[in-house]
Amino acid sequence: MNMIRDCGSPAWLAIFVAMIAFIAAVSGLVVSFVVKSKAPGIGIGIVALMLSISVGTIGLLGRTWGLSQMEKALQGEAIDPSQKAAIRQEGTFEAAQCVSTGLIFMVLPLLISGAALAVALFKKSPQT
Repeated sequence: MNMIRDCGSPAWLAIFVAMIAFIAAVSGLVVSFVVKSKAPGIGIGIVALMLSISVGTIGLLGRTWGLSQMEKALQGEAIDPSQKAAIRQEGTFEAAQCVSTGLIFMVLPLLISGAALAVALFKKSPQT
């Protein structure tokens, strides 16, 4: 839970998108098993896969945003120069937590969407 607090709002955005990706991935898996045609399972699986990948991307962008916010805060004269190194070290650590958050919350939807795509792609075509 500390990594979510350290990352801040990008972590919450990553969690929100991960929940949507999870729902899409499970839906794609169910559709892949239930519907006889390959197309719906493949389509939903691809959407879920893209959403899953975007969760990791949000984590990377959150790190970049966190580092830029830290640098903006350190530019002013209000901070004692002897404290800047410690603040920079802590800020870099907190920004790195966004990457961990994004990757952790990306894994489950990514695996399920991959399974949905695999089931849909390797399904035998219905006989007409």
